[in-house]
Amino acid sequence: MTYGNKSLTMTEIFSHGIYGNRTTPVGAAAAECLLSPDSKYVLTSSRNATLFDIPSFNPSNSTLLPSDTLQSWTINQTTGNVTFNQLAPAGGSFPRQFSVNKNGTLAAVGLQYSASVAIVERDVKTGTFGKFVAEIGIPGQITSVIWDE
Repeated sequence: MTYGNKSLTMTEIFSHGIYGNRTTPVGAAAAECLLSPDSKYVLTSSRNATLFDIPSFNPSNSTLLPSDTLQSWTINQTTGNVTFNQLAPAGGSFPRQFSVNKNGTLAAVGLQYSASVAIVERDVKTGTFGKFVAEIGIPGQITSVIWDE
């Protein structure tokens, strides 16, 4: 980054599609981008491209739920470049924002069109997302969610 007289210039050092080696689906939109608590991973979400069908959170309902995505990237501590790790389900539709708890073991995903929050495990050693551990429906369109720790 270079600062000038009333200006700012940035130099691109890295560029990568949000879906790893997959082509970005038409209509997909980036959502959240955050740094893991240990600063080793970049965690992202995208919306408007339901690439997953996941089991319903209600055990008595066998209908599969469409799910947008979360992504995990490893940061090269020397170059700052990132390597794609994982494409994972977000737990529903239109993840506007998500946050990670202090120790980095859980992510809470605000799902705007699903009107819910999904809690997903996260492996701090690999930076990847795991299984869903909880979900709660909340009236309205959820646009953000934070941990109160």
